[in-house]
Amino acid sequence: MRTGPAATSSGLLAAMTMAALLAACGGRPEVQRFEGFAQGTMYHVAYVAPAGHDTAGLQRAVEAELQLIDRLYSNYRDDSVVERFNAERSTGPVEVGPELVALVEKARSVHQASRGCFEPTVGPLTALWRRVAEDQRLPDPRVVERIRERIGLDRLETADATRLRKTRPDMEIDLSGIAQGESLARLADVVEAAGIDAYSIEIGGELVVRGGKPGGEPWRIAVLDPARRDAAIPEVIEYAGDRRQTIATSGTYQREFEIDGQRYSHIIDPRTGRPVAHDTVSVTVAHPDPALADAWSTALLCLGVDDGIEVADEQRISAMFIAGNGARSVSAEWR
Repeated sequence: MRTGPAATSSGLLAAMTMAALLAACGGRPEVQRFEGFAQGTMYHVAYVAPAGHDTAGLQRAVEAELQLIDRLYSNYRDDSVVERFNAERSTGPVEVGPELVALVEKARSVHQASRGCFEPTVGPLTALWRRVAEDQRLPDPRVVERIRERIGLDRLETADATRLRKTRPDMEIDLSGIAQGESLARLADVVEAAGIDAYSIEIGGELVVRGGKPGGEPWRIAVLDPARRDAAIPEVIEYAGDRRQTIATSGTYQREFEIDGQRYSHIIDPRTGRPVAHDTVSVTVAHPDPALADAWSTALLCLGVDDGIEVADEQRISAMFIAGNGARSVSAEWR
């Protein structure tokens, strides 16, 4: 990944500027931290501010934003905007608000560029193969094809800036492959609105960072080991730039299953309706936009290393692929 001297020097400049401002306010910069529970996982925030900064107030603002995000995108609460839309069984325009429309359009851009591998409507297929893993019985191909008729972002239209329209009443959307990244972006907005421009924010293993620690020391980000989600591979990314940078990893994390001696991935290719057959077990993406980093890590994991590197190079995506044997491959932007 290209961080390079320019990113480091800009980070040093940002750190020096912050140090001067904090000194003028009578405080020395320190790394402040807080954490909490959100979206079925933990979040962690570290940021540079003088001792005595209102950390509790910032945490309240962060958690208020997380609640707003939950009410927009959660598939686990019936009253969220996305679940109310899913419950609609009509083909007329439905008011969902500008946030959901904008995120769907961002998802659509990745869907198109990833040759259909990023698919926010794939949920029914994922549920089918989850039952297959539990029941240890392969599905009837006719059932797979019937479900595939409900799948496809081309069945979801944007009516205008605040309304979406289904072309099939029974289609549903699940934005979990991009919403966690969008959450990082919105939390970064909250932190920056508090006058902070050096921070690290993490949700469920995905991080967005900006600036550096006191003295210009970079944030150090370890890439998750696809075989052990509680461990990291010997790959550490350092960043101290004055703009946002996101690191997002998608992986199989030992969630494969076996039927009659044949192993199957839990990653479903929406283009075939079946689990992917390649050996790529993890993809890490570095990107300034947290939502796009999240979506592209998912899309490239579906594509696998061969097609994935080709697409990543076409789209100038910084990505690292890890195979089941531990072999690593990277796109041109990662180098």
